[in-house]
Order: sequence, then structure tokens, then C-alpha cells
Amino acid sequence: MLSGQIGLVRNSTSWVGKVVEWATDSTSHHVVVAIGPDLCVSADLPRVIIRGHREFHSMEWSDFDLTPEQQEAVVASALSMVGRPYNVPAIVLLLLSKLTSVPIPRFAVQWLERNPGLDCSQLAHIAMRAGGLELFPHDASLTVPAHYEHLFRERGWLTKHL
Repeated sequence: MLSGQIGLVRNSTSWVGKVVEWATDSTSHHVVVAIGPDLCVSADLPRVIIRGHREFHSMEWSDFDLTPEQQEAVVASALSMVGRPYNVPAIVLLLLSKLTSVPIPRFAVQWLERNPGLDCSQLAHIAMRAGGLELFPHDASLTVPAHYEHLFRERGWLTKHL
């Protein structure tokens, strides 16, 4: 069952997605959290929304071995974030960091963590943490789709090599 799993969207067909892929040195630009067999929670401009899986041009799914309790916690967490604004400052800081080769300063990361906005990777990171899975050793606001792509590659979950 897909509930609680992470969907990874790769090989963007839009310029915004291409910029995200360039900025993160990956072929991935978006992640979502499955809340059922056909629906997911997605952080899109201007806010976090519920979308159908088939709205995406491509999707690779995680295969975490989640207990029913973990699935419920991940889904509940993702649903609790619906309606929150998109975290535009995180994308701006990511791009500035890429362009200048200067890491995002700690004070900016702390500010991003307090910001009510969410980007897609941050949403997935927080939802998975609610289910007891600590996937990455850094702050949720620093998580990008490339981190999920690397995780998916490590675990053999990428079925398409586009």
C-alpha cells in the first residue's frame, strides 16, 4: 500500500523543475507523501495541497517497510501540513548557495526551521520523522529532492534510469 510512502518526481518538463535539478545536481525536482492509493500531499506554489498521483509526469515510489502505526503517523503528519504556505525563501537560499558556492549560514537555517512555509522535501522529511524514520542527518529545511534521489538509488527503488 502506498500510504506513507514517498514519491520522487524526476526529469522535469518545466523550467522551475529544471532549475531545482540544476541547483541540487540531480535528476529529481519534487517529492510528495502518499496518503492513499491515488492521492498525495504536495508542497506546490503557493501552498501545500492534496493532489492525485497521476498529475505528475513521472513518479518513483519508496518502499519503506512501514507498520500500520507508522503509515498512520506519516499520513496524519502530511495531512496536518495541508494549507501551509510554500517556503519560497528556502529555494532562494538554495539557489544563492549554488551560485556563490557558499553554504547556507546556520542562522538562516534556524530561521527557515521556524518559518511556517514548507517546500516539498521539508514536508516529506517532517512527515517521515513523525513516523519514526530519521532519513537524513541534517535539518529538514536543508533537505532537497536530490537527497531522496540518493536514498532511492541506495535502496534500489529507482526503476527508471532517465
